[in-house]
Amino acid sequence: MPIWLWVSIFAAIFIVGVCVLLYLLLGLRSKAQGVQLAIEVLKTQANDLNDAASTRSEYQAPRNNLNDDPVATTQAWLKRRNASERKKAERQRRLIKRLSNRK
Repeated sequence: MPIWLWVSIFAAIFIVGVCVLLYLLLGLRSKAQGVQLAIEVLKTQANDLNDAASTRSEYQAPRNNLNDDPVATTQAWLKRRNASERKKAERQRRLIKRLSNRK
């Protein structure tokens, strides 16, 4: 085979390789731009978090409730517990009703 045929084959392989490499680099570039946008969002969130962490909070320790009336405290707790149990039972009834309506 003549030398010009071999040179043209190698040139074609080289051009195809360069084209594939450029295609891969363009895909990588587009993905990198997406990552840059995500990083910008994370930077702003990190700055907000840093600002929030550097500010002094106005935490107030809970007051000592040992002097509170135990009957009133227990009644409030029982009301909350009963309300929670009623809500839980109502959720269960709705679930059973919904499941029994299925075909």
